[in-house]
Amino acid sequence: MHRPTALCVRYAVATIAICSIPALAQDHLREASALEAAGKYQEAIETYEAFLVEHPGHRLAATAAFGAANVRLLALHDTTGAIDAFCRVVSTYPENPCASEAARRKAECLVAAAKWALAAEAYGAALELAGRSTDTPSAQWVNEVSLAAADCFYQAGDQSRVIALYENALRSPLAPQAAAQVTFRLGDAYQAAGDSLRAADCYVRVVRDYPFAPVFGPAVQQRAFVDRHRTFEWADYLTYARTAQDFAMPDYARAIARCDSVLARSTSEPLRQCASFRRIVAATTLEGDFTRGRAELDALLASLPDRRMMPNAQVQLDHFTMVAEAEATALRTPDDPAAHRALGTLYLQARSNVRALAQLERARDLAPGDGQNRLLLGMAYAGANRLDDAEREFAAFLRENPDDPNALNQMGYALLGQDEAERALPYFQRYVEATPEDANAHDSLGEGYLTAGQVENAVREYERAVQIDPKFANSYFMLATAYERLHERGKMASAYRRFIELSPDDPRSPQAHQALAALGDE
Repeated sequence: MHRPTALCVRYAVATIAICSIPALAQDHLREASALEAAGKYQEAIETYEAFLVEHPGHRLAATAAFGAANVRLLALHDTTGAIDAFCRVVSTYPENPCASEAARRKAECLVAAAKWALAAEAYGAALELAGRSTDTPSAQWVNEVSLAAADCFYQAGDQSRVIALYENALRSPLAPQAAAQVTFRLGDAYQAAGDSLRAADCYVRVVRDYPFAPVFGPAVQQRAFVDRHRTFEWADYLTYARTAQDFAMPDYARAIARCDSVLARSTSEPLRQCASFRRIVAATTLEGDFTRGRAELDALLASLPDRRMMPNAQVQLDHFTMVAEAEATALRTPDDPAAHRALGTLYLQARSNVRALAQLERARDLAPGDGQNRLLLGMAYAGANRLDDAEREFAAFLRENPDDPNALNQMGYALLGQDEAERALPYFQRYVEATPEDANAHDSLGEGYLTAGQVENAVREYERAVQIDPKFANSYFMLATAYERLHERGKMASAYRRFIELSPDDPRSPQAHQALAALGDE
């Protein structure tokens, strides 16, 4: 969802010095700013409000009211008080430019409380007030607020409003990633509204035009639905989609072969660009030539019509650059354990486990007492499926850091990934004991129990995770899986619905929708 960054609280008083207002009013506003800067937020609010009492009709009154509301929200985190204060700005000063932004802030507070319908109405009010203002809002502001409103209507299930807002948004220039998400959401809204042809067209458009976007995978998963309503040549897109599984395995040689197949057959420029990107990453990781990989990625980015198409490519380029520089440093200082550890860490992040092991083992030999290096070495051994070596290194780290949650979780998942659930459980149990109020700890232990076939225990841990954090989406999905095994259809449906509500664009959302449809719940 679109989350605009918060405005600075102090912007409201920035123009006070040049305004011809009574000296007392200047004192009030300057004092409010000084109190705020000193962290005396309640006093700052009282001073803003004193200005409003003494100068209710002044042209900066709306600015002062907005400033007080902002302090409540950003400094005191008083959401209820902030909503009331923003409502006052909207109702008292509807013609002022502050009113539309106040309505937007009110909407953001309501989103935080998951009050989707009320938030959508507040975003709509922001758009209406912007049209009444003497200051014309920017196109970017209008797009952001429109999409935020649509997201809220989407969460609230008001498909007609979603469709209207998304259709309008797509008529405006959007960044490629945003356009992809809006198109997918529009397809989902059409499908829910029973307009299958338009829904299929939207999913096809995502697959065809935005293979670089996170929603590409969910759109591909709509293939069976699309095929019932439209004709589309899937072959090359499916080949490319399977490279995601190759990276997850990881099987970089197979990923390279699939990318070569796409590049040899496809005439779609967006798809060819994406296949080129994944091929460069796979080849660089497999072969270890990060200097060449950096040059190839740089050339690919330069060829794109809009670099925002592939934000991951820029991130990858930055990483390759760091690796190449770290390699040079390690060569210059062969006896520096820190240089080998730094390079090993970067190799580990790039999933080049063999190279990571060589560097981290060298660092261990040079500095055997470096506990952090032992942790990293354990992770590298785990990635190379050398579980006994991994446990030895994790144990060395845990002797000095017995309650380190990251190490416990990492070792648990390393064992779980090799079908060693019984060996993994003690690590997850220690993770929970170390951080009993961490939802992720209970989620990890739940996965350990579920993999070990202890379904009732898994349910207990997942339920505890969502009790601690009601927005922990993964636990809802896993709860649904566990409830399915227990044949608790009602609880299963409820968990899937909550998962979809929290993560509508998650790659597992189509699976959740299909499960609900099979239950007759959609």
